[in-house]
Order: sequence, then structure tokens, then C-alpha cells
Amino acid sequence: MAGRGHDNGNAWQVVMGVVCIVCALVAIAGSGAGQDALSVLGVRGASIPGMRAGVEASSSPSGLPEATAPMEASGSPTPLWGDASPLAGMPSVSSQATQTDGQTQASQPSQSQATTSDSLPVASRASISMSEALQQAQNIRVQQPHVQDYDRGSMFGGWAKTHNQCGDGGNTRDLILARDLTDVTWTKTGCHVQSGTLHDPYTGQRISFHRGKQSSMSVQIDHVVALQDAWASGAWQWTQAKRVEYANSPDVLLAVDGPANEAKGSGIASLAGGKANANRQAWGGEVWMPGNTAYKCDYMAKRVWIKNQYGLSMTQAEKTQTVSTLTACLTQKQAQ
Repeated sequence: MAGRGHDNGNAWQVVMGVVCIVCALVAIAGSGAGQDALSVLGVRGASIPGMRAGVEASSSPSGLPEATAPMEASGSPTPLWGDASPLAGMPSVSSQATQTDGQTQASQPSQSQATTSDSLPVASRASISMSEALQQAQNIRVQQPHVQDYDRGSMFGGWAKTHNQCGDGGNTRDLILARDLTDVTWTKTGCHVQSGTLHDPYTGQRISFHRGKQSSMSVQIDHVVALQDAWASGAWQWTQAKRVEYANSPDVLLAVDGPANEAKGSGIASLAGGKANANRQAWGGEVWMPGNTAYKCDYMAKRVWIKNQYGLSMTQAEKTQTVSTLTACLTQKQAQ
């Protein structure tokens, strides 16, 4: 009996010793040393509450697990034009602004972002090469223009409203002005461009823009392929929604010199009715061309890209002039 009691005593000591070891391991489990020691023993930390995996889950500065800790601000300025805008994809305009003489000076892209090396707006440049433009022009179908029933207001609507921080006060015009002008200032509401400078692609001139009942017309927003031209070459078959989308698409819009835009009109002589022949003589062809000769190739390539992108046709005279012009542009470019 005495021998059995001694054995029981030894067994009890062994059990107590194991318990102490386990307690010690749990106590140091949260430390890196404890994790390493346990890994030597073949024990996985994730299987024991309080191991490093558990500690790291609550190691955010706030004391909360990373998944529930307050998110820090990204540092990016809040876009002036919200996601609900029909012009998603346009460069955002910062709402971080300072008041200057009663106006709002908004953050603007750097000069290299807003303009090209020759100071023209980046958006004025063709998005395809001259060779690509020539190939697309050659493949555009020739069709008699559909001149009936055109009405700009009812068929294409006005400038689309933008859902932004000032409500529905802004519109497409302000978006394009903000994109193409430099040194832009905003009205107090942040809805409208108050002033800026346009390096006009059509004339090559630098135009100072100031918002006002009379002065605003010095810079106008042009559809490179005019709405009447789009209608006559295929848009008459579109849904109303697609026509409104086209009329407000940044891809077809440019801020330009007001008088030049008015002289352009539909941009196609045959759409001018009784003035068709006079326009051809004044323009030197079926298609209106900008007075800035350095921009003619980009202008023609941009027209082709738009017509190809939207499945629009050309008149025979328009296609002939387009192919001839782009061929000369490509030859000139290859010779440089």
C-alpha cells in the first residue's frame, strides 16, 4: 500500500508539472519569443487564443481590429462632378479651393497635363495616328445626307446638368471649359468657370475668358462633328438618349474661339442649303477647316475618329477631301 501511495504522489507531481508548463506557454504566447518557442514544439499559434495572429488582428493605432478601425482619408480631393454625372471619365476638378477676390480659385492640372508642348489643349489632339485616321477614312461609308427634320433643341437637347456639390447648377459647358482652359477660376458656388485662358486650336490665338452675358461668347464649346452633321450622317436613326449622350460627350467637344465656331456652322458645305457654294469657295472644299494650319491634320483626324466611332457616314465630297488631306498629312509626317 505504501508503495502505491508513493507512485500516486509521483504521478501527481508529473501532472502538476505539465500544468505549470502549459500555463507558462499560454502566458508568453502573445510575444514573438513565445510564438517562436511554440513553433519549435510544433504548436500552431492560430489554434490557441491570444497567439500572435490574434494580437495582430487588433494592433491598429485605434486599438480596434484593422477591419473595423476608422478609415483614413485617401488624400485625394473630392471631385466637383459626382459619379452621377453623365460625363463620367472626365478629369475631375478639385473642390479644394481658396477664395480670391470673391471668386473661387480651384486646383487645376499642371500645364503639362492641360496643354500640349505647343500649348494647345490636350483634348484637341487626335487620339489616333495619321495612318490610322487615313485607314478609317477610307472605310467610312458614303451616303446621301439626311437633311430633313433636323431641330437641334428637340433632337439633341441642351447642355446636360451635372450633379455636384452645388446641386444641379453646373453643366457640360463648364466641364469642357475646366478641361481645356488654363489658370481657371470658379464662381463662389463652384458651379461655373469664372475665368481662364484658352490656347485656341482653331485660330492658334490665346484668348482670355471671363464669364458674363456678353463676354462668355468669346469662348464657345464646339462639337467637332457638328450636331447637324451628325444628324444628317446617321444620328437621325438614333434614340433620343443616344443623341443627348453624343451632344454631351467630352470626346466630341472642344473649347474654341467663338467667331471661328460660328463661321464653321455645320462644318459641311452641302448642309448649308443656299450657302453651300459660297461656303465651298470660302472654305476651299466641302469640309470647313480651321484657320490655324498647324492644327488641320489633328482636326481632320479627330473628325474621322468621331465618325468612325459613332458609325456616321460621309458625303462623297467630304470623304474625298478627308482622304486627300490625311494623305498629305501622313506624307508630311513621314518626311519629318
